[in-house]
Amino acid sequence: MDLFKDFKAADYAQWEAAVLQELKGEAIDKLRTTTEDGLRLSPYYTAADLPASVAQHLPGDLPYRRGLRANHNDWVIFERFVIDQATTTNKAVLHALMHGTEGIIFDGPISQSQQFGALTEELLPQYLILCFRNTDPVPLAGWLKAWADRLEIPAIAIRGSAGYDPITASCFGEEGRLLPLGDLVRNYQQNLPAFLPISVNAARFRENGASLVQELGIALAMGNAYLKRLLTDGLSIDEATPALQFELAVSTDYFAEIVKFRAFRTLWSGLVAAYSPQHSCTAAANILASASATPLSAIDPHTNLLRLTTAAMSAVLGGVHGLALQPFDLPVNGGTTFGAELSRNIQLLLKNEAYLDRVVDPAAGSYYLESLTDQLSDQAWAFFQTIEAQGGFETAWQNGWLPEQLKTHRQQLSLAVGNRKKVLVGVNQYPDQQAAELVSWPTAGFRVSADFEALRLQTAAAKQRPKVFLLPMGDLAIRLARATFIANFFSCAGYEIIENNGFESIEAGVKAARDSGAQIIALCGADVDYPALVPNFCSLLGDKAELVLAGYPQAEMERYQQAGIRHFIHLRSPLLETLQAFQQIVLS
Repeated sequence: MDLFKDFKAADYAQWEAAVLQELKGEAIDKLRTTTEDGLRLSPYYTAADLPASVAQHLPGDLPYRRGLRANHNDWVIFERFVIDQATTTNKAVLHALMHGTEGIIFDGPISQSQQFGALTEELLPQYLILCFRNTDPVPLAGWLKAWADRLEIPAIAIRGSAGYDPITASCFGEEGRLLPLGDLVRNYQQNLPAFLPISVNAARFRENGASLVQELGIALAMGNAYLKRLLTDGLSIDEATPALQFELAVSTDYFAEIVKFRAFRTLWSGLVAAYSPQHSCTAAANILASASATPLSAIDPHTNLLRLTTAAMSAVLGGVHGLALQPFDLPVNGGTTFGAELSRNIQLLLKNEAYLDRVVDPAAGSYYLESLTDQLSDQAWAFFQTIEAQGGFETAWQNGWLPEQLKTHRQQLSLAVGNRKKVLVGVNQYPDQQAAELVSWPTAGFRVSADFEALRLQTAAAKQRPKVFLLPMGDLAIRLARATFIANFFSCAGYEIIENNGFESIEAGVKAARDSGAQIIALCGADVDYPALVPNFCSLLGDKAELVLAGYPQAEMERYQQAGIRHFIHLRSPLLETLQAFQQIVLS
């Protein structure tokens, strides 16, 4: 029985005609937008937007657009541990493993075999994945091999990555031992065949302001730089490529982050193909995703749980090998055990209750996501080619071009957050009006909420918390809408908001405002009501407070300024810049 035989397929022209009818004569381009990464979004997609080559792709097959696995979508739940005292770290690791963690990232130098032994005490390496960061990979290989021998398990049962990444380390001014990469890879492939010695940590560049496109281009360029070194050292492409692990960040741009992983696998397989490998699996990219700290905030920190959940779903649906989430309270106090546990539970819920590990390539068939994958692939490849044209990644970094690209995007992102073009719930939109105090952890890297946290810290340090008195008058609907807007606006700086439903007269409102002791008094009403309200509002208050008018009555602004209005706050007001100016006034 064909349930669809009576339904005719609608072509693009029919869809466009229907949309134009709804727009009532306005141009359809009104509904087309461009993301901060330059991806063009349409209001609707049809089968015509599906790339022709997609129908030929299957999960587990080249070019790995649809993932590396044909039968499942499982991933490793990682947790990162900064090495402090070895026995304390080991105790925390064992606790995490008993509560659902499947992979451990040891972040920090391990200098002695005794320290390694204390860190790994009671661990069973054949049942977990181990990754190391900032540890010399040569002695590490010896410790891992000796560990396997002591436990009487085959060396191939020791799985993970050594995290050796001298290129990234040099970019961030970190000193480390430069090793002959060919010898290092041969050592690991002979003694620890399931352990990847080299990491391509593009996530660090994302944490310092890189865009999605830039991150992918950097990952490709760094990966290519390592391949060239390994080939020069005498390895074949089939020996060199499996030695690499890629670490990519994942943030909160839900759909774009999903397709990022699909795009990267496709691009990497294409790059490897240029070296003529003998085996198709040589082109498979091993990807460890780590949640970006960039969107996390010390303001309303529990909102970070939503951000981490969004990021986790993007990574999982994008088909990563493993995923590490930050503790949700990382910006508040550097991350607590409780914060790490809640972040771990996000992955456990996605795996054990949402069953996202059982659906192969959940993004398949979406015209929108397939189109977005192609767009991101094209732009990332173009960025990679630009890097290569300058002589490769290291040259592009050393000559300052690549750092400048990251700096420019970082500034653009900060500006978008500062102007509310990019919304961070609880930070620059819908802040908690009751929360005044703020504790912020001085984390490395770039966080888009940092400027707002600085405002809140200044407010919290003030002898008296600034007050904003809302004086709504006139048309009920408009005055309430504008009062709500002004309340949200000033709450982003942690000011106390004194709300009111309205007053029978401007005189009554002004009296209540003066009695409140507020430093800022905002008249909230309709533009048509302001000519009758503003003169009395200004004359009664004089210079007793900073007088704010909600709205932008352009034709009357000069007259209102002469009457005494000093500030006009509206939708186009630059949020961060305006609040910084008020800080200078009310906290001086």
